[in-house]
Amino acid sequence: ANALYPATCTPSLAAPTNVTALPSTGSTVFVSWSGSDGATSYSVWRSTGGSIVNIGTPDPPAATSFIDLTASANVGYIYKVMAHNASGDSPFSGTDVAININYTDPTITSGMSVKAVHLTQLRTAADLLSALAGDPAPSYTDSTITAGVTTIKAVHFQQVESFLRNAMGSLGMSV
Repeated sequence: ANALYPATCTPSLAAPTNVTALPSTGSTVFVSWSGSDGATSYSVWRSTGGSIVNIGTPDPPAATSFIDLTASANVGYIYKVMAHNASGDSPFSGTDVAININYTDPTITSGMSVKAVHLTQLRTAADLLSALAGDPAPSYTDSTITAGVTTIKAVHFQQVESFLRNAMGSLGMSV
């Protein structure tokens, strides 16, 4: 059958799975994925909510990770991966999102005082993710947070969490 109908007997290349995008600095994102059987190379694609563009190939081409050195601080990105071999291209993988924010205190621990800048940075992340998802821009109870002036309240964090959950749901990501 394969000799008579090669196109119908060639198994299609499966899409890569388990795409993970982790910002490592304000200008780099580490992207990794689980490979596809039969793939000889991969291409990494990125979007800021509009069109998706090919940003490169891992080195070596069959590697299952890629470092995006062209990311910018305070920008949200959607990443996808495609597998390739001599028979063609796979469908796109699922997506993952990376938001490059240089947090003032990257690790907040129990007993640590929350600062106005912490809330402002979380709001920036929620705003970027909402924009990537095509959701309406978040609207907050206190539109500005000013150090030494605004009393930080639980509702501020509840609103950020709500906007993040909505955006993740819109992007088809698990919450």
